[in-house]
Amino acid sequence: MNIKQSYIINTYFLLTDLMIINLFMTYFKEYNITSFLYLNILWLLLSTVTKIYSIYSHTKSLDIVTKKIIHLGLFLFIYFSYFGTYEDIGSIRVELLVFLKLSSLLILFKIVMLYLLRGRKVVGTDYKNIIILGYNDDLNSITKYFKAKKKSGYNYIGFFTNKTVSSNDCLGELSGFYKYIENNKNIDEVYCSLSELSDAELKEIKNFADNNMLAVKLIPSSGYALANNTKIDYYDISPVISTRRLPLENLDMRILKRVFDLVFSFLVIILIFSWLFPIIAILIKIDSKGPVFFKQKRPGIGGDFFNCLKFRSMRTDADSQLAASRVDNRITKLGKFLRKSSIDELPQFLNVFAGNMSIIGPRPHNKSMSSDFAKTVNKFMIRHYVKPGITGLAQVRGLRGEIEKHTDIEHRVKLDIFYIENWSFLLDIKIIIKTVLNVIKGEDKAY
Repeated sequence: MNIKQSYIINTYFLLTDLMIINLFMTYFKEYNITSFLYLNILWLLLSTVTKIYSIYSHTKSLDIVTKKIIHLGLFLFIYFSYFGTYEDIGSIRVELLVFLKLSSLLILFKIVMLYLLRGRKVVGTDYKNIIILGYNDDLNSITKYFKAKKKSGYNYIGFFTNKTVSSNDCLGELSGFYKYIENNKNIDEVYCSLSELSDAELKEIKNFADNNMLAVKLIPSSGYALANNTKIDYYDISPVISTRRLPLENLDMRILKRVFDLVFSFLVIILIFSWLFPIIAILIKIDSKGPVFFKQKRPGIGGDFFNCLKFRSMRTDADSQLAASRVDNRITKLGKFLRKSSIDELPQFLNVFAGNMSIIGPRPHNKSMSSDFAKTVNKFMIRHYVKPGITGLAQVRGLRGEIEKHTDIEHRVKLDIFYIENWSFLLDIKIIIKTVLNVIKGEDKAY
């Protein structure tokens, strides 16, 4: 099932803000390319601090405006620090008036866009399909909320319970939940009653949801202790707990990662790939018959497949579905060098630039291996919440290359999940540095 995250509102907000800022500044000031880069880049970086674009369907308008005001207050400092130092600036009164006009326009557009986009969901298809596990007064309250707030993007399907209930919304007993999900892949979120479900049942539901890319939310009873990796939101007066926090769910974080991917891959393509490619291509053609590139379908974000590129390092008649082993007669003479030096992975920077991959992320496996691991490795599908990477945390920890025993893939998945749940820009930089150092000194499992 594809991930159906509702990021449309946040994207509209970001694009609208940047459009207003640049048009407004072009009209009121001498706005050069340096000013453009300064204000736009710092606006994006500042948004990672204020989380101004961490807006969801249930976020209140007042909360959105409050975040906007805080963000603009910090941006005021950025505005005067630049124009007061590097550009001609008029009187403080005039500049404040210009900034207040810009701020008012941004806040006004934020409110208008919010209501327009929420109204769009009435006739659109951007809904999250929701089911509930359990039946009590707390759940009745949130059920009413979902039905009353359909404009906010919620499509309430029904509930499962072991209680005897006379309701058209009842989908059956709790045990029927698993088969229902297997037959209905369009469900996005399941809300669980902590008062009706046992710890064992919650653990089973959580594991099942992780392996089926289904978001789990918990409806807590009073006195429920929150774990470190949970996030609590309020839908009206009803508290709802998300069992997994993913930093890259935030639009500003994804933008930061994507901008870095674009810049880094562009520099590699221009400075290294552009001159190295013809050399490697000629050597591959001399070494063996066949194409220069090896293309293989691999799962990307949401499990959607894409053509992953590599320099060909094996014979064309080789079985490409089997992972390379330490002694592998499928690998060509040149291929041994390409794989040992990791140069065979260089074309994947084209995948990064195209948006199929990221510089850092879980390494993608081929189609057959991914299918097998999804069945045998618990929580394997969580890796598909983010784009696959050229390198990753598991790879720099020594878990690259051939999977010799089942525990290898289990440990790799654990590190991938840790990376997804604890992503930061600094972590990506550390992994890149570690990857470069590993390539220079050589890796035992690079074959």
